[in-house]
Amino acid sequence: MNEINKVPDKIKDKLLKLKNLAEQGYKGEAIAAKRALEEMLNKYGLTLDNLFDEEIEWRWIKVGRDKYLKEILHQCHFQIIDQSKATYKEYDTQIGLKLTASQYADLMSLFEFHSSQFKKEREKIMGSLVSAYVQKHGIWGHSDDENKEEAKKPIDFEKIKTILAIAGTMEDITYHKQIE
Repeated sequence: MNEINKVPDKIKDKLLKLKNLAEQGYKGEAIAAKRALEEMLNKYGLTLDNLFDEEIEWRWIKVGRDKYLKEILHQCHFQIIDQSKATYKEYDTQIGLKLTASQYADLMSLFEFHSSQFKKEREKIMGSLVSAYVQKHGIWGHSDDENKEEAKKPIDFEKIKTILAIAGTMEDITYHKQIE
């Protein structure tokens, strides 16, 4: 049995938190965490290397059927393992990856952040895409009735630039009404 297996999970968790705080904390907080980490490692006769000497096993992540979220998961995985390709398994709405427990924790944190941000960005872009499509192809009523409330809203020039940029990438096609 190696040294790390003798350390209770509660202590391993505290060591992991101290390590993260030492690496990502702010100034004095990081220094204090590093000092506390070194003291605990000495107390248990460990090093950072054998602390993280964990067994690699298949870990399953529920990602759904969204191919873009799957791509983001894979890219996050590559970043965590610091490689450009890896073996994975896919079953229904889950993806299995070979990871240690600490890699899995890091991956889940990174993926949750990026998937949440991606969903916000996608929603914003889809709104602009629809507006660009309507603008590009002139899909609106042609009467002179102007919506008074809409006219009172301030103009968002950044949104207009985005919509025009997207519209500029679209095909120039025209709908021809079918004659009966």
